[in-house]
Order: sequence, then structure tokens, then C-alpha cells
Amino acid sequence: MKVLLFLVVCLLVAFGVLAYMQGWFTIGKDKDTGEVKFKIDKEAFQKDKEVAKKYLAEKKAQLGSKRESAKDADKAKLDKEISELSKDIDELENSDKELDEKDQRKLEALRKKIDDILKEAKKEGAAPK
Repeated sequence: MKVLLFLVVCLLVAFGVLAYMQGWFTIGKDKDTGEVKFKIDKEAFQKDKEVAKKYLAEKKAQLGSKRESAKDADKAKLDKEISELSKDIDELENSDKELDEKDQRKLEALRKKIDDILKEAKKEGAAPK
């Protein structure tokens, strides 16, 4: 149980550091009042979301062209991957509604998904620097 709790805390900290480094939020002290301010940068988040959507669309197109020349056994696997990519793209397109609702859990899950997509794209050398 302690190991699981430790793992969850580590994942949350890692996500927070990653989100901060991506510029999705900033933390600073107000010079006048001395209050600690937390600000979510929707523009940086939107930019990363657009990069992720573009990457997924390109990957979907690549799989579609592979499917045309694939054997019957491979077509089912490619169809499944294409379907999953379509769901991811739809989820990203509908994310503005989630952001407007300000549901923090959905926002964090969406940020993690976008980050995973960007990591995959960087690994493949497809994402802009």
C-alpha cells in the first residue's frame, strides 16, 4: 500500500514538473500583495494540443495508406489502430468544452494524454522543437 501511494505521489509530482516545463501553468509571487499566484496558460496548452492533433492526423493517414496494401490479417489490426487514433483526435477536438467547464480532473487527464502524444511524436522525430 505504501509503495502504491509513493508511486501515485511520484507520478503527480512528475506530471506537475512536466506541465510546468511545458508552460501549461506558472507559479509566482505577486509583488504588491505577496500572494502566491497560480495561472494556467491556456494558449500554451492549446498550442501543444494542436501539435498533438496534427501528429495524430498524420499518423492516421500513414496507417490508412499502409492498410490499403496490407494483407487481410493485418487489416484488422490497422483498423483497430485507426479507430483508436480517431477517438483520440475526437477527444482532443472536444477538449475545449472540457476546458470551459473547468473540470480539473478532466484537464489533467487530457494534459497527460497530450504529453504522451508529444513524447511519442518527439521519439519518432515528427514533432516541432
